[in-house]
Amino acid sequence: LGSTSYHPLLPVPGVHMPAQSGVEVVRLPLRALEDFDRSVPFIAPRIHGHSATLICLHCLNVHTPWDGWEQYFAPPGFMGTLRVVLVLADNVSWHDYLDSALVGCGGSSWVDILDMDSMDRTDMLLERLVDHEAALLDGHSERIVLMGMSQGGGQSMLRFLRSTLPLGGLIGSVCHVPTAPHTPRDRDPLVSSGRPRVNLHAPIRLLAGECDTVFPLGLVLRDAARLRNVGGFTNVEVEVRKRMAHEGPLDRGYDAALGFPASLSAGSAASSSSGAAKKPSPKKGGAERTTAAARQAAAAAAQLQLQQSKARLRAER
Repeated sequence: LGSTSYHPLLPVPGVHMPAQSGVEVVRLPLRALEDFDRSVPFIAPRIHGHSATLICLHCLNVHTPWDGWEQYFAPPGFMGTLRVVLVLADNVSWHDYLDSALVGCGGSSWVDILDMDSMDRTDMLLERLVDHEAALLDGHSERIVLMGMSQGGGQSMLRFLRSTLPLGGLIGSVCHVPTAPHTPRDRDPLVSSGRPRVNLHAPIRLLAGECDTVFPLGLVLRDAARLRNVGGFTNVEVEVRKRMAHEGPLDRGYDAALGFPASLSAGSAASSSSGAAKKPSPKKGGAERTTAAARQAAAAAAQLQLQQSKARLRAER
C-alpha cells in the first residue's frame, strides 16, 4: 500500500548541508492509487511542513535502487524537508507498447509509437496523486516537481502537459515528449482543444544521451522544439551528455553500489540553451567529479535492469 522513511542530509565534501534538512521518501505502487484512500495513512508525512515535493517515475521493478542515496534528490544548500514520492509501475511498465518488436530491436530514430489508452489510465491515477500532494502543501502546487526516466519520463511529461495546477517544473532523463508523431494527432496533448496553459512558463529540463539508440538525440531535440513551437512552452532546455547511451555512459564501467546520476537530482537539472550540447566545465574539484561519476553509475545499472526486465516481459508474452 505504501511506506515512508526519513533521511537527514549527511555531510558531503565541498557541499554545505544546512542543519535540520532532510529527504522524506515515499514508496508507492501505482496500483495503490486505484484505491488511494487505503494508502493515504501509510504515506502520511512524518515531518509536517515539508518545503517541496518531487514525484519520481521510474523505480524499475523494485523500490530499492536509491536506497542509501536518498539525500542526492535534494539540491545543494536545500533547507527544510523535501518529500520524494517514488511511484512503482505495474509490471515494470507505465503503459503498453504498440511497437514492442521495434523497441526490442533497439528503437527507431524518429518515432516511438505510444499507446494512449494505457497512458491515459496511468495519467488518471497520477493526477490523483498530484492533487493529494498539492493538498499536503496547503494548495501550493507550484512546489511540486515531476520527474521521470525513460518511459517514466514520457508518462510524467503527459501529466505535466495536462495539469490544471501550476507546477514547479519537470525533469526528464533519456526520454521524449508524448506528442505527434508518437501519438495520434487527435490525441496529441499539445494541440488538444481547451488544453491547460498554466505551466507554459514552468521550467522543463531534459537530459539526452548523445549515443542513445532507444530515444535518439534527433528525436528528443525535435520533440523539445515542438514543445516550444507548437506547445508554446517558453522554458525548455536540453542537456546533451557526450558518449551516453540509454543505459548510461559508454566510456566507463559502473558499479550499482555507487549511486545515481546528477540528472536524477532535483537540484541538478542543468541545461544548455535551445537544446544545444552543453560544454563541460574545464575544471572541477575532485569531490564534484567523484559525486557526478557516482551518480551516473547507478543510473547506468538501473537502466540496464530496465531493459532486461522489458526483455523478460516480452518473452513471457
